[in-house]
Amino acid sequence: MSKMKLRIYKAFPAYQKYLDLFYNKNDILKHASYYTQLNALKSDFFPWVLSWSIFNNDDSVEIFETIHNAYYLQQAWGNDVYKNDENWQQNIVLAQIKEFQPEVCVLYSPEFFKEDFLSKVRSVVHHDILIGGYDGMDRQNIDLYKGYDFVITCSKYISNYYWQNNKTSYPLEFAFDPSVNKQLKNTNSNYAVGFSGSMFKTVHNDRVELLRYLAVKTPIVISSDFELNRSYSLLSYDCIRSIYKRRFKEFYSMYCLHKKNIGPLYGLEMFQFLKDSSISLNLHGDRITFAANVRLYEATGVGSCLLTDWKENIGELFVPDKEIVTFVSKEEALDKIKYLKRHDYERRKIAENGRIRTLSEYTYSKRIPGVIEFVRTIVN
Repeated sequence: MSKMKLRIYKAFPAYQKYLDLFYNKNDILKHASYYTQLNALKSDFFPWVLSWSIFNNDDSVEIFETIHNAYYLQQAWGNDVYKNDENWQQNIVLAQIKEFQPEVCVLYSPEFFKEDFLSKVRSVVHHDILIGGYDGMDRQNIDLYKGYDFVITCSKYISNYYWQNNKTSYPLEFAFDPSVNKQLKNTNSNYAVGFSGSMFKTVHNDRVELLRYLAVKTPIVISSDFELNRSYSLLSYDCIRSIYKRRFKEFYSMYCLHKKNIGPLYGLEMFQFLKDSSISLNLHGDRITFAANVRLYEATGVGSCLLTDWKENIGELFVPDKEIVTFVSKEEALDKIKYLKRHDYERRKIAENGRIRTLSEYTYSKRIPGVIEFVRTIVN
């Protein structure tokens, strides 16, 4: 018995910094067709944003997946009709939905696609439609998802919150794409410790504190867009202000953090950085009380030794001291770094075990069919 045909429309954003860097490096793509740009973005391995269409293996499911804040991509779809439209993101998404006529629509973020926009979506589709949202930040704010029929999350711990608030939910945990490894090089670069990630104020204060501490104590290379526009030279305003207020240690740690930051890397460049890092440092956001973020799988997937903050559920994902290494304080993180640097064979063994675990269990080809089947189930 053949399955019912199912059309899914999905629009997620990518980091604007990533999009700017991507199109600056590939200037010719700014004038290319929609699908040429889309395929180029897929090939750059910014995977989770476009993962549904890449890893869908159900022939009865058709997925239209886009990046709604990718200006050149979306304008190419609209043939530049929306070029002077201040609300081009939402209007192009609405036009795409109207043309595609999906049974299911998945949009992110709820702060951008609010309840009034969801009403517009329902008005342009000629049949009943289910609209899903996404929460990868543990927002714990059910009011944000008014008008949404279900919420997909990155962890069962987040999904539990929505079920408790009478909202259907599915945990689509992060994963790794093994084909990334075919694109990476065995370079001469080798960082003793590497950190790649965001440092947003009010969200990653613990990361800043940890990295400031380690930047003074041990060789570490940081890849982040943190404070790039600020100056930490000895003649800067921040330095003079810190000296005046006798905050010498505070300034020096920020100075070291700034000096060891090579700037943000995304896509293949980010994966290459992780591969070149003997130890990959990871720390979840300030409010997150469980292990869930994507770096767990990206670092282990490329074969780096993951050093991550301990969470109660970490043992459900990896075996500590066998597949990964954990810490509970900045002092313990430093001690573990020193230990792993002294015991290179053990570090390599842990990294290899972590890589095997991720490649065998935590891939997008294993995760995506589950969420597509979930969507089909709630439609039926």
